[in-house]
Amino acid sequence: MDALPRLSRFRRHLALAVTVAVGLPFAAALPCAAADYAALAAETIEAYEPLTQDDLEAARSQVSEAAAKLERRLGKGSQLAEGWKAYLGWEGLEAQLTEGASPDLTAARQTLAKLGSGVDGLERREFQDLADALNAYIGVASLVGVSDQKAVLQTQLDAVVKEIARDPQADARASFEVERRLELFASAGVAQPLLAAVRQENGEPNMLLRFSESLLSRAVSRPVNRVAPVTDVILGTRIRGTGVTSGELSVDTLKADDHGRLRFSLSGVTQSQTVGHNGPVTIRSLGNTNFTASKVVQLRDRSFRVGVADADATTRSTTQSVQKTGGGFGARLIEKIARQKVAEKKSLSDAIAGQHAEARIAAQFDDDLTEEIRSARRRYDDGLSKPMRRRRAEPSEVRHSSTDDALMLSIVQAGEGQLAAPGEAPADPAEGDFTARLHQTAINNLAGAYVGGATITKASRNARPEFDVEMPEWLRREKEDVVEDMPEEGPEAKPFKPWAITLRSYRPISAVVRDGSIGATIHAARLSVGGENYDGWDLKMSFSPEQTPDGWRLVRQGEVEVMPTGFDPESGATLTSRQVALRSNLSKELNGPDSTLPSEFSIDTIELSDSKGSIDRMVMQELQAVDGWIVAAWRGE
Repeated sequence: MDALPRLSRFRRHLALAVTVAVGLPFAAALPCAAADYAALAAETIEAYEPLTQDDLEAARSQVSEAAAKLERRLGKGSQLAEGWKAYLGWEGLEAQLTEGASPDLTAARQTLAKLGSGVDGLERREFQDLADALNAYIGVASLVGVSDQKAVLQTQLDAVVKEIARDPQADARASFEVERRLELFASAGVAQPLLAAVRQENGEPNMLLRFSESLLSRAVSRPVNRVAPVTDVILGTRIRGTGVTSGELSVDTLKADDHGRLRFSLSGVTQSQTVGHNGPVTIRSLGNTNFTASKVVQLRDRSFRVGVADADATTRSTTQSVQKTGGGFGARLIEKIARQKVAEKKSLSDAIAGQHAEARIAAQFDDDLTEEIRSARRRYDDGLSKPMRRRRAEPSEVRHSSTDDALMLSIVQAGEGQLAAPGEAPADPAEGDFTARLHQTAINNLAGAYVGGATITKASRNARPEFDVEMPEWLRREKEDVVEDMPEEGPEAKPFKPWAITLRSYRPISAVVRDGSIGATIHAARLSVGGENYDGWDLKMSFSPEQTPDGWRLVRQGEVEVMPTGFDPESGATLTSRQVALRSNLSKELNGPDSTLPSEFSIDTIELSDSKGSIDRMVMQELQAVDGWIVAAWRGE
């Protein structure tokens, strides 16, 4: 009986979160104007009821239930289950699942990090449910262990209000300070009205992709050639032979607002040579069937739905010979009568043959295209959806749509406590087979999922920088010649200093895009250069896009600015003497003549070696930095 009020209290927090989330489209549902964050913070404190041990036990119960489900899914006691438990640090997690046990937030966070590490298999729902429950448990435990929760919450709310006033969309440090507190609010289920207000003002799609109909058609269009047996029965005549089909597959986009809509079409001709048997007569014919077939496919993030194929065919046949089987007495008369009947029924026979051809073509088109769509869906899941689930980085919204000349994806790439775009994206480039509009928040959020806590190492002058985490396929460089071969020794060579950067776990990279420039701040938990270690430093750089005869590149403008992580130059605070000395040394290492940090990045073409269509690669033709957005366009070649 005692467990019921604890569970009820915890569920009230969840119910409040759900209620606010559902009400996001309706600004009137908010208790105050969205921009009045100070008032929302004050109302939060006034209404706040400190979380208790009962709330912690309810959260712990959710973790225990999710952990038990995962064990059952893996096979409790099996080698598979034991392997996963060892990887996830199960011993440290299990020790705190007993009612009344003290939380071990370090162990819980380590398990949570493992659940988002990107390892194959973590996309399964049981792993994700455990991660969600564990995240909520950590949030509740973080507050329950505090003696004066209201005072702590007040401090956090005041910081959010202050940093929002500084515009987190324009200030990387302010953005980080806002988001790390919103993550706490979201996981603990507190300050939901303020959290909802921030989301409402910073929750627009931050990734918009457009694929032109021309690009899709060129990527899909290809000749279709098939040789197949022909068997049929027309007006009592059993027909056998061979058909040679030549056709062309194409695709066009259809208007749809809530899903992508593509129409695949196949047009061509089947030439056949057949032998028919009807009683004592053998009929040899040539056939020519012109046909078209089409099939509509609906694209949504959760599924690709394939419609039923429709075909239209017209058959024209030419009779080569009509012969009595075996010859013999009366053959000429029988053949004459048979030829007359064949001629009389030719139009009807051709019409029936065309109808039968329609059914065969539609069935074959159904089989072929359905398998291709299934294959495309598997690639979509394996290459995008599953890897993002393994990183706990699934977009909160993915919407497909289409017009008469393009297929579009609109994506909100943001977790519960993360910012997305504050408004609509800039206009889509007028030209370009493929265009992408990427807001700086999408870069920040994806970087956190994929490289948070990672270490980047460059061991020698000719070595490629290596990550100690698995990178998604679309971020890997497959070329072996990306590092210029430079002499290790000689009068022109300077001693190379190996370096390594261990990125901060949360928000490892911050991007701020202004008109004409792309600012990037690397948040290093540890930076090692030539054997010297520097802990907790930010490396701030600015790049400008430039077009060259060979393509586009990002060129660094000015020096790398070095600052201790979390230091706010506008606060009036000053660096300690040790920080000043370390900053000076690090700045010399990164900006001096011996610096090994790259000063520019070339943007490679997108190779499409596995494309079945006529496009081999995509070449960038436009790159802009516009008020928080990177706008790019590619041309298919």
